[in-house]
Amino acid sequence: MPGVIESYIHTGNQTGVLVEINCQNKITATTSEFKILAKEIALQIAGSPQVMYTKLSDIPPQAIKQIDRQIQQKENKQELLQQKIQEICLYEQPYIRDNSITVEDLVKLHIAQLSEQITISRFVRFTIDESYPNSPGNSGGIPVNPSPDFPPFTEETKPE
Repeated sequence: MPGVIESYIHTGNQTGVLVEINCQNKITATTSEFKILAKEIALQIAGSPQVMYTKLSDIPPQAIKQIDRQIQQKENKQELLQQKIQEICLYEQPYIRDNSITVEDLVKLHIAQLSEQITISRFVRFTIDESYPNSPGNSGGIPVNPSPDFPPFTEETKPE
């Protein structure tokens, strides 16, 4: 699937982002509108330290249950759950340049503008001196399997 991998290094060189955004044809991937969208998404991820998943459907049920347990005793439980999901799910976040729309709305606007299906496939966010939890999967965080050509290390294959 055609697309681009966009990078963004935040001021001060302490945070960096790589994001893969795909479309249906190579010509669309070379347009300035598509490249600007990719840069804006990378900027959004850099400014969102809690983001781990691309879409709501990417969040595993056990993560939702864990969030639910954390806010169990709170009075405004539904509102807190929505806030937490916005923090960890890229598509659910308010777009940093226009809080009246979400990142998902921004992608949909570009889909309509370019008459092309666009998806944010995966991303990774690096921060100096920050330890990373286990990857939530292909849609964010540090990939478990960075490349299909390189299987994950096992005890037998782990370098010394």
